[in-house]
Amino acid sequence: MRFERITSWQLLMLLGSFLIGTSTIILATPLAGRSGWLATLLALVPGVLALLMWWQLSLLWKKPLITGILEHLGPILGSALSLLYLLYFLLLASLITADVNFLSSVAVLPETPKLVFASGTLLLSALAIRGGLESIGRLAEILLPLIGLAIVTGAILILATPQLVNWNYLLPLVDEGWLQTIRASISIFCFPFGEVMIFTSILPFVLDLKDTKGPSLAVYILAGLLLTGLSTLQTAVLGEEITRTTFPGFSLLREIRVADFVTRLEVLGIFVWSLASFVKVSIYFWALATGLAQLLGLSDYRPLLFPLGIIITLLSVTIFTNFSDLSLFIIAIYPLLTLPMQLLIPLALFILTRLKPTKP
Repeated sequence: MRFERITSWQLLMLLGSFLIGTSTIILATPLAGRSGWLATLLALVPGVLALLMWWQLSLLWKKPLITGILEHLGPILGSALSLLYLLYFLLLASLITADVNFLSSVAVLPETPKLVFASGTLLLSALAIRGGLESIGRLAEILLPLIGLAIVTGAILILATPQLVNWNYLLPLVDEGWLQTIRASISIFCFPFGEVMIFTSILPFVLDLKDTKGPSLAVYILAGLLLTGLSTLQTAVLGEEITRTTFPGFSLLREIRVADFVTRLEVLGIFVWSLASFVKVSIYFWALATGLAQLLGLSDYRPLLFPLGIIITLLSVTIFTNFSDLSLFIIAIYPLLTLPMQLLIPLALFILTRLKPTKP
């Protein structure tokens, strides 16, 4: 199966959009209380180490994740593990789509069925993916600067709103104790930092991959610091209420009021979340379709797009009935399911590849 190549710049744009994604909606976790910003910063440290491992694994394999697993583990064990990863991609694509569904139905059009949002998102994503990986990269090139500008504008307006920010809300430094803060950092590592593992399916198709490790690491760290800053700002505005707020970023923008003229900027948040989430869904959708095609030995992944899109759509509207259940799943259960997929199995594959004797 042949794939389009993407440039190193497109990779950086995809990485930045992916990390922002839905993270600005539900990054804050009630486990850490007002120390969510600290948990985010702590999660960034293992995230950087994991990114270096994923990168090195891609350099060693020079093959996308599913093809590499099949070649190194054989047809039986490799097929079983590949299928497990494809189910993981399917779950993540469904969860991200569910995030968009809940935000849209709660904040935008509450009377509209979630199926409308999900089917529209997946249809547009399928059409984008039909153009190949390069088309997603070009889309990210356009969207990420706009997303960054919107985030910076929102942060400036929040700081400019009189008596809105109270930095005393950031104290005590460890609100719920170190154990809860570490638990929260593990949860935040799994979402969104650990999810970057999906790029092991993309990296082999990047031109001059060796030269992109440093810039990609810089984008990863900058995105992590941005999310830390957003979490800090959310806490400084919402205080104790942050643990009881469904969409802290959305609530933050609702409080903006500059000179009684600049108000009701929730649209700015919806703009950021919708565009970044669309890129994130498209990446998982592409990885799922191409990975399944590799597993089945198909020459083209495009015939799989619409059947997979229907499955993702149905899962996204049926897997959770409300956002509270989704948030509880992400905090309590999601790390148990995803830590092996994001960290333990890739580490085992990396060690196995390093120990495997090279062919003369």
